[in-house]
Amino acid sequence: MKRNQLIALMIALLMALSLTPAMAEEGGIEGLPKELTIWSELGGWLVKAGNDIHASVAYEELERVTGTHINWIHPPAGTGAAEQFNLMIVSGDLPDIINYSWMTITGGIQKYIDDGVIVDMTPYYDNGDMPYIKQLFTDLPKIEKQVRQDNGSIYYMTSVRKDDELRIWNGPQIRVDWLEKVGMPIPDTTDDLYNVLKAFKEQNVSDASNFVPMMAGKFRTDTSQGLGQMLFSFNTTYDFLTDPTGTIAKYGPIEPEFKEGIAYIRKLVEENLVDPNYVTNNRDIIDAAMIADEAGFMFNTQVTKLALLFEERGIESPLKPIPYLRGPNPTSDLAPVFYSEAGANVMGGCLAVTTAAKDPLGAIKWVDFNYSPTGELIRNYGVEGVSYNYVDGEPILTEIVTNNPQYDINTASAIYTPAKVSVFAGIQRYASWKQSTHPDGVDCVVQYMSRVDQSMIMPPTSMTGDEQAEYASIMNDILTYFDETIDRIILGQLPLEHLDTMVDQMKAMGVTRAIELKQAALDRYNAR
Repeated sequence: MKRNQLIALMIALLMALSLTPAMAEEGGIEGLPKELTIWSELGGWLVKAGNDIHASVAYEELERVTGTHINWIHPPAGTGAAEQFNLMIVSGDLPDIINYSWMTITGGIQKYIDDGVIVDMTPYYDNGDMPYIKQLFTDLPKIEKQVRQDNGSIYYMTSVRKDDELRIWNGPQIRVDWLEKVGMPIPDTTDDLYNVLKAFKEQNVSDASNFVPMMAGKFRTDTSQGLGQMLFSFNTTYDFLTDPTGTIAKYGPIEPEFKEGIAYIRKLVEENLVDPNYVTNNRDIIDAAMIADEAGFMFNTQVTKLALLFEERGIESPLKPIPYLRGPNPTSDLAPVFYSEAGANVMGGCLAVTTAAKDPLGAIKWVDFNYSPTGELIRNYGVEGVSYNYVDGEPILTEIVTNNPQYDINTASAIYTPAKVSVFAGIQRYASWKQSTHPDGVDCVVQYMSRVDQSMIMPPTSMTGDEQAEYASIMNDILTYFDETIDRIILGQLPLEHLDTMVDQMKAMGVTRAIELKQAALDRYNAR
């Protein structure tokens, strides 16, 4: 579709949306309220298109179909959603629905039930008032297990990645042109990677004066590009994990495999195969180095951003995803990962109905409708004839999403198909996601899924308020100590043997009790 045709389509769409209020009055679904007030973050991508969710064509379509007009309340950008959330709770001036990170809220969600802030949805579910969510739970029991509380209650409904492919988004990426240059295959193990990085360095694959074979970010806190992801190949991590049965809680840094992984990482640093400035690197620095031919390997989220930047240079991106690396002497064809998002189908924003709702039943039915086939279609594809058309019976996105003349693809997705980038709860589908993602980004999922082992990821457990308070008091101090110490060991400022001292110190600081608290939470989760 040519640019002028796209612009004409956008103008026609804006004219159509000007009729939305009248259309909403004509439509509507029985049992849903005519109006609701919802508090929610807007999300960075949609900010580029407007100052509230009404900038999203998909949510305007949701209003038209349901007949429910939404008065959106968004915390001001840059003020911190947590701070604004707390101010709202203290004021007692509550909307009908709050979209927030209820799964991981400080102090636990039970406090907000006990304090009369939000409604327990369980009686409504049991009464048949949430048929679409019930069907979702029936089709995918693992979603129900991840949503219900330890006591069996349903307090919110979350964002749902219905397809397992959407759980896998981060992994290793390498310059395949330089592999060809040094005459080496794609690395399969950590030993292979060491040999590749060494060849990159010794055979001068790049003319960049400050070349380093591998770029990385902060060891623990950078969960996308951090150096700590190298530990995964050694069957461990810098955080909590489980045994392969998913029944025993462990803390990676005190397990034997951790020392082997750190010895490998330290070797990379000693031989100048990885950037020693990883302790201060951020995504902008790392991405810039990759684009400037200053590095050839990294861990990263799916590669769309960098692929587009290479294309701006007039070349196809030579940076490609590769399967997860296995450790030395591998005993399995699979390679473990440990980032938490890969272990669950639920994430992000969660919808909870407040006790201030004038029509709690209607509000809950509106939440439920978001998980209906129609709600799912709107979130993932938008408006038929505008953002998608049916081709051979399947919805196919139009160029107003995939090649928008005004917005980048993620902003266009936020406007027309918000399931991909929205902070708002609902269902996300892989079939839609891959249509609006660069082919190299889709290949990331293919490569990472080809050999991934997710069996040891700590699932989304929950603690009581008292448990969480005790856990935080222990782990806050331990993590501060750990971050300072592990970097000194990796950089050679402390000997490798100091890991034993670090483990003893963390035990003295109470890490064993933290593991016990995690174990109790894991036991309750497995009993759901």
